[in-house]
Amino acid sequence: MLRTLKTKVKETLCALMHVEYNSQGVPVTLAKHLRGRSHITLVDVGAHEGEFTRSIDRFCGLSRGILVEPQPELARRLSATFREPRFRVIDAVASDRIGVINLEINHFDATSSILEMHRHLPQLGGLDVRKKAVVACPITTLDAVLANEEVRVFDLVKLDVQGAEHLVISGGDKTLERTQLVWTEVSFVRLYQGSSLFHEVHELLGDRGFRLAELESGFRSPEGELLQADALFVR
Repeated sequence: MLRTLKTKVKETLCALMHVEYNSQGVPVTLAKHLRGRSHITLVDVGAHEGEFTRSIDRFCGLSRGILVEPQPELARRLSATFREPRFRVIDAVASDRIGVINLEINHFDATSSILEMHRHLPQLGGLDVRKKAVVACPITTLDAVLANEEVRVFDLVKLDVQGAEHLVISGGDKTLERTQLVWTEVSFVRLYQGSSLFHEVHELLGDRGFRLAELESGFRSPEGELLQADALFVR
């Protein structure tokens, strides 16, 4: 009953804002570009707890899902849930080189990154971004991860890597050549040392044949400043 009421409220609000509602949890700006597609291939970089992959699977079905997650405990949970032959979980950092790197895990672990966080920034408000642990993780490139995947086209690549988007893009040229959609977090303030900003990601993907199709508002400061958003780039 309560779930049905909440659904009706969401549907009404979306109708008033002239945006498409879906109950599967896919962002509305992405959902309209996936409408009508089925059995797609997804590369989820920064999979965290796997909710993005689940939502896409519910919305249009996945023929193949590759999840990349460096936090060891999260990667173990993903491996227990997302199994071959449809899924593959990579326990590593995606970047522009191959080796080993330190990953800083914060108490609010969705903010964890291979880049040093500017924890003093007032825009971070009440987020608990204290460092909880530093773990050595394997680091690899998108192209190395996907070299042996017998997939002609990657329908959707999602990036949520806390400021390191430029590194993943630089290590994924061959992958991006056969990618149709890129859904990536973008930042308007450097929350991490050496992190990329929106205009830099826009230029990198533009150079690789993508155009910006959508922006969806994301993380804001306590004062309402837009710090991050999700952007859809289309080949």
